[in-house]
Amino acid sequence: MPWIDSFKFDDDFQDFRNDPEGEDFWADRITAEVSSGHPLHGREWTPVAKYHPKDEVVVRHGKDVALVHLMFTRASSEHPPWPSTTFFSSADEFRAHFEYR
Repeated sequence: MPWIDSFKFDDDFQDFRNDPEGEDFWADRITAEVSSGHPLHGREWTPVAKYHPKDEVVVRHGKDVALVHLMFTRASSEHPPWPSTTFFSSADEFRAHFEYR
């Protein structure tokens, strides 16, 4: 089981693991912004949570977990790496990212 499946999000996050409508909305938003050449392109990513202080969404694909900073453009960016994306290999790495921002 990937570490993100049992991760406990704090109050700064909206957890989508029991919110299919939220998950669908953010999946559509990410699909609209990711273009060819972007590390998320061509794979089906599942939104896991929204980080409220910024326009960022935690996504997963298999064991891969990433934080995507959305741009809210009408179409996908033709200039990857936008939207910016940070990958995490563990819960500790994920927590540290937010602790030291």
